[in-house]
Amino acid sequence: MAKRYVPSQNSDATCEICLDLVLIAETYAECDEAIVQHHMDAYCVEHVKNHASQALCKLLIDDIAHAVIEDTDQNPTGVCQKVIHKTCPYNN
Repeated sequence: MAKRYVPSQNSDATCEICLDLVLIAETYAECDEAIVQHHMDAYCVEHVKNHASQALCKLLIDDIAHAVIEDTDQNPTGVCQKVIHKTCPYNN
């Protein structure tokens, strides 16, 4: 089973998207930036079906990728707080 951050019950769709994108960015952090971008784009297309949410997902990609690269010790909640200005608690 693949690693996944599971948003707590109080989280919304924006938090779920953010946490998933953080996980993808962390997973491919050692790879070329284009590979990270590809996997994050693919997530938005394959897993986010609502067009408005998909547009939001794609807007978050650069900010999340840069936040993960700049601060490798920051936890997913911290990255989402920095990028979407929301606390996104999760369960491992």
